[in-house]
Amino acid sequence: MKSITLNEYLSLAGRNLLRQAEENYFHCNQKDVEIKTTITLFRLLKERIGMYNDITGFFFDTDINIVSDFDILRFTKSSIINIELKSSLRDQNVYKEVERKFRNQNRILRIVRPQEEQIHDVLFLIKNEKCDFYTHDVLSDSLKLIDIEEFIGYLELGSPDNAISENLVENLRPSDYLIDPIKKTDDFINDNYYLTQQQVQVKDDILHNRHKGNILGVKGNAGTGKTLVALDTAKSLSREGKNVLFIFSGTMKDGHKTLNSRLDNVTFIQAKSIYDTYLSAYDYIIVDEAQRLYLDQARMIGTFATNNPDKKIIMFYDQNQSLSKKDGLYFINNLCDYKVSLSKKIRSNLYITYFIDKIMYKVGVNKPAQIDLGKLSNYVTVRFFNSSRDAKPWIKEKIEEGFIFIKPSGDRLNKVSADSYLDIPFFQDTHGVIGNQFSNVVTYIDEGLIYKKDDTNPHRPIKLTKVSNDYYFLENEFYVNCSRATDNLALAIVNNEEIYKHIISSVFNFDANK
Repeated sequence: MKSITLNEYLSLAGRNLLRQAEENYFHCNQKDVEIKTTITLFRLLKERIGMYNDITGFFFDTDINIVSDFDILRFTKSSIINIELKSSLRDQNVYKEVERKFRNQNRILRIVRPQEEQIHDVLFLIKNEKCDFYTHDVLSDSLKLIDIEEFIGYLELGSPDNAISENLVENLRPSDYLIDPIKKTDDFINDNYYLTQQQVQVKDDILHNRHKGNILGVKGNAGTGKTLVALDTAKSLSREGKNVLFIFSGTMKDGHKTLNSRLDNVTFIQAKSIYDTYLSAYDYIIVDEAQRLYLDQARMIGTFATNNPDKKIIMFYDQNQSLSKKDGLYFINNLCDYKVSLSKKIRSNLYITYFIDKIMYKVGVNKPAQIDLGKLSNYVTVRFFNSSRDAKPWIKEKIEEGFIFIKPSGDRLNKVSADSYLDIPFFQDTHGVIGNQFSNVVTYIDEGLIYKKDDTNPHRPIKLTKVSNDYYFLENEFYVNCSRATDNLALAIVNNEEIYKHIISSVFNFDANK
């Protein structure tokens, strides 16, 4: 995202070039009403600063998904001004909504500027053709009317070189403001984390039984925070005195053991232990990564739910992370009486998410306005190699730099390409990383995946498809492996010229994404 000056904004708006410039150069996407309100604000400022002066460093529509988007941000060497735009207020409740929005946004802004006096939250309101400015008082958590001169003071125009040309909020990485509840159990237990409005809504629907039936499905792709919402819901239910059984796939980690001992009324078990568990002892059964349940496990839970309509079953799952035919995904999908979706990828890096989607689907993936293709290589590194032998030295080099190497799980019966990487120390496989996130990931893709037509998806008709003899769904394993990365993804393309050409021409080439 690039900054815009006041004069530049008004000039582009006057020539009807603003929308095109925002999409293709500044990488933001203001709504029409926001553009109209910004023009009014900037004209007021222009009247005060004079014809021959300008104000630099404005950023528009900054969205990191975890909180509501920031309408306008401006950073100086000592402060931040955060401007909320409103063109009308129908009732007093909207004032409360703005106060709540500022309160949530401040938790992010304080990562950049730890001292509260360095942050100025301002509401610019147009109501009945009258323009007002309000500042958010942190101590009273309320809006206070100010005049335009006080607002201009926040801009620190006396120091022309004071504005910062980088968007410090956009530069934050998910690891700066998100926690892994299994790794940072103290922060989780002490509520030191964020939930998006969408996550809060899903949780409230569960707590207040707003869904039909007693089996609720919560669908969400990688990075939408399913595990965090599942655990947060379990914690809230336990505080209400409900007995909760939390079922997860994979190994019992130290974090699970810690939460099991410190959260009252919550019992954590691995999915394989379900056969030895007295399900009737629990009011709620929460299943994380439910797509990994074996079919007989899913049927057991379904039978229990049918026979016990007073018990609540919550299934958190992602169909893209189902790894084999023995998984009970399709049974689970049909089992749920009601489904809700988590769509915002709060744990995902926007650039890495875009890159993965572009590889998974050869056509039909549009570039978000916030993506600056010139910055894609800051987050994604791609290398081409003729063979696994050639690729392994580079993979080992990335491991030495702190990257986590993730390979497909392989096949116990057949020899597959993943076997070629068994001599690399400290590798992890797909089954072991589902539900986890890592700052830096290195993985590979080879000739075991090609593009094939997918008649089930008219919007994205050409999809990455397995052609190897791997037992597991290799395309889903690739998706899981790549989507573990929150900060940097390094990808070795091994003997797959088609995918390499697609990435170079269609992903990194600006004209191909225009």
